Amino acid sequence: MIFEREAVIHDEGGIHARVAAMIVQRAQELCKRYDCHLYLRSARSERCEMHSLMKLVALKVAQGDSVFVSAEGDNGRQAVIEMVRFLESDFIMNKASEIHGVDKLLHENALMQERLQMILEAVQDGICVVDRSGEITYVNPSYLRIVHKTPEMVIGQNVFETAADGNRCAVLRSGIARIGSIRHKKDGTTIVANVNPIFVDGEIAGVVSVIKDITEIQTLMERLS
Repeated sequence: MIFEREAVIHDEGGIHARVAAMIVQRAQELCKRYDCHLYLRSARSERCEMHSLMKLVALKVAQGDSVFVSAEGDNGRQAVIEMVRFLESDFIMNKASEIHGVDKLLHENALMQERLQMILEAVQDGICVVDRSGEITYVNPSYLRIVHKTPEMVIGQNVFETAADGNRCAVLRSGIARIGSIRHKKDGTTIVANVNPIFVDGEIAGVVSVIKDITEIQTLMERLS
């Protein structure tokens, strides 16, 4: 049986990174003490386990918003009650151990983001991320190399304005991936693209496009033929 309680966030910043780290730290303590799993959801999202800082921040909970804490079993009931009490507090840390724990979580999260950034920049395939509105929010160096453009020429552009009939717009509209789409550019370059939707809480939040320059492969195949 699932036990769930509502909590109203009073902190003026809502659930931002540092508050999320404090919540994760407290959830870890309560889960260990009561041998249970704690979950959190907003009024607009599905529930997620309270061990991921990034997932909590992604809920975009502001001051005055309600969130819902849940757990299973008799032990979970008490954990939920204590977590609700904590969520409705002022998030003040008094112990040096608490401050150290939160700082450690934030540091680990920053390292994870840095490693992810390094991986994306090392990949030879071109990667382009577009948000729900069609604005390009990220491209890796390989993408710029393949399309022969600079970051200033790409970041911030809206694909609904620059390529309304393209794959990215089609996937944003439909939510259906397009795999293996081939495009021949005017400069003779042949590009194959895989465009996939990004879903958050069941709703499309953007798309990620992965492109590969297959000009050399195509030339070799023509020679073999």
